[in-house]
Amino acid sequence: MLLLRWLVGLLSVLGLVGFFLIVLVGKGFEVYQSGAGSENLSRAAGVIGIPLLLAAMLVSVFLPGSPRFLHVVAAGVTVATVVCATIIPSHPGEGLLYAGFFGLWFLYYALTVWLRP
Repeated sequence: MLLLRWLVGLLSVLGLVGFFLIVLVGKGFEVYQSGAGSENLSRAAGVIGIPLLLAAMLVSVFLPGSPRFLHVVAAGVTVATVVCATIIPSHPGEGLLYAGFFGLWFLYYALTVWLRP
């Protein structure tokens, strides 16, 4: 269980750092460019939602004592997994990478919440 916590924690940190590097250095803040309203809204949701979800996943690894918080994070990961399933046909490598990471977190979640002694 400790190894799983460290693995999920390290992957969350790497995901956060990688996301910020891509947004800040690679793409810039495309969210603020003009375009269709729904497109900008979905980009803003991605730019804001992904780091929040990764941060919540990271916090859940280091503070596993709150089942309510774990359930809230699980709901967010579930939504992200559904969105991830929609990008698998167009970007299979990226989508499967996200799905694997979310699956790893769900394994941690199941062991922490449902199999707690």
